[in-house]
Amino acid sequence: EITNTKQEVHIEKKELKNLQNEIKQVKDGLERKISSQSNEIALNKITNEENLIHGSIVQEIFLKQNYHPEGFTVFYQPKNIVSADFFLIEKIPETTTIYISIGDCIGKELTGSFLSIYFSNQIRNTINTNPTDASLITLFNAVEKNTINNKFYSKVNRFTSTDFSLLRIDTSKNEIEFATNNHNFITFNEKNNVIYQPTNDSKFFSVTSKTTNREIKSGTFSATDQQIILFTDGIINQFGGNKHKKLKRKNLYQWIEKGKIFHNNTCLIEDVFNDYKLNEDQIDDCTWVSYKL
Repeated sequence: EITNTKQEVHIEKKELKNLQNEIKQVKDGLERKISSQSNEIALNKITNEENLIHGSIVQEIFLKQNYHPEGFTVFYQPKNIVSADFFLIEKIPETTTIYISIGDCIGKELTGSFLSIYFSNQIRNTINTNPTDASLITLFNAVEKNTINNKFYSKVNRFTSTDFSLLRIDTSKNEIEFATNNHNFITFNEKNNVIYQPTNDSKFFSVTSKTTNREIKSGTFSATDQQIILFTDGIINQFGGNKHKKLKRKNLYQWIEKGKIFHNNTCLIEDVFNDYKLNEDQIDDCTWVSYKL
């Protein structure tokens, strides 16, 4: 019986050793596989980041074409190296006319960045091939129509709609004509501490875009001694603060009214926004353009 017991123990030890060897082989195999996958992921990450950096260089070249007169503030902060947001500031030579446009294209990373370049270039081409007294709503519609009919845009991304605003300012009269399919265009009277939202004013008319079926609000008004402000949703949708809540439009407006944004003829939107965001991840591309008339 003792002999049988020893034999059984020997057999069990052998089986256990074999099992341990099998487990070690499986473990070694998994480690090699994980290491290989990790290296591949790391390599892909490096390649992707290099592509984004190259994309950001192309974007920067286009953004440098913008006109930057005194009184303009631009806050442009991509979520990840490149941005699907765009801004355009174009001065028409030998006139007192300045065009401002800001928008958010559909698409992420490289796709979004190239769409933003393409879309803003469409706007620049449209305003430079039309007279300065052309209807702004006509120009707005032309940008959308030219975009959807272009083979480049259809190959890169299915066109649904792009949030954007287009302003034409006569600086000799401080007269503003606007066309927009969102509510991210306001003016601020620092003297009276009043925010004006043209898109909520019933005296201006609305039309339905034939391209996207979205409402486009348009009109003309005067804005002497006021800040003209345009921004993208990335700003008001950002989480932050002590309670880690979304900023929202009403809080942004409170910042403006309480003098946190405009102080001593300086626009502090970048500092105030990043202070609010703190350690929270940036959830979207952010763009802000303001101009003191």
